[in-house]
Amino acid sequence: MLSYIWIGMMAAAVAMGICTGRLAEVGGAAMAGAQDAVELIFSLAGPMLLWSGAAELMRRGGVLSALSRAVWRPISGILRLPAVENELRENICLNVSANILGLGNAATPPGLAAAKALGSRKGDSLERFIILNTASLQLIPTTVAALRAGLGAESPYDICPAVWLTSAAALAVAMFCAVLCGRGKK
Repeated sequence: MLSYIWIGMMAAAVAMGICTGRLAEVGGAAMAGAQDAVELIFSLAGPMLLWSGAAELMRRGGVLSALSRAVWRPISGILRLPAVENELRENICLNVSANILGLGNAATPPGLAAAKALGSRKGDSLERFIILNTASLQLIPTTVAALRAGLGAESPYDICPAVWLTSAAALAVAMFCAVLCGRGKK
């Protein structure tokens, strides 16, 4: 479906370029946009690779196990999971930690593994995990700051207070709605 939308948007841009006699400008803008996209991808690749590598080193070095034991109690209360196997606990904690650090791409693989494992359980733990993952609290918006730095922002982390406020509010509202919806299931 999304491919059809993109094709439609490109066709509309070409049609408007032909109708207005500015087809060359449309083509130039398309090439400039493609170049900007590639430059942006490269500016984001460094921080993503750094933090993904750090997460893997944490996993292999046992640091992740220690961290997951430390943060498991509040997470298990939110997800209503009293006891789970170690791999699931580590995947959930790595996902939450990566989201807190603003590393959505590094959070995806452990998040998918955790969601797959939670999908086979009874209750609403999968739904709560998806809410926790989607409306995650962010303390360090790493990806957004890297994006801002790549686009030339003088102070890429000056958005932190706004990110803290909005992410905390989004998580609170989402969890409140989950609790309300969960009461209707009983």
